[in-house]
Amino acid sequence: MPKLHVLSLVAALSGCALNENTLRQEALPLTYTSTNPPKAVAECMAKNMESVLLGAHTAIRPVEGTGGLEVIARGGDDSIYAIAEITSNGKVSSASMWFSQVLHLVRGPQENGMKFMLGC
Repeated sequence: MPKLHVLSLVAALSGCALNENTLRQEALPLTYTSTNPPKAVAECMAKNMESVLLGAHTAIRPVEGTGGLEVIARGGDDSIYAIAEITSNGKVSSASMWFSQVLHLVRGPQENGMKFMLGC
């Protein structure tokens, strides 16, 4: 069964209709760092998310008040699979990631985080 169908089925069965704030409150984020600027990290992560989460679509938007960027990966039913917030101290970009329970069931958060940051 293709990954997209598995993710859609798991999302439907688990009733995961989370919004961004709820997802952030459910667990501590995993944080990764990069020497690339935030925009390059966000674009790279969005591409990786769409590649790993077949059928997912991503959006990049600014985070008000922080100067950072947010990447959101959504499924075909518009449910949220993952959120990443990228900030920078001028030298290093930090990407904090939150994962829906759907991704916890398919593979662990650490594995997803590493795949989402690959090459970023």
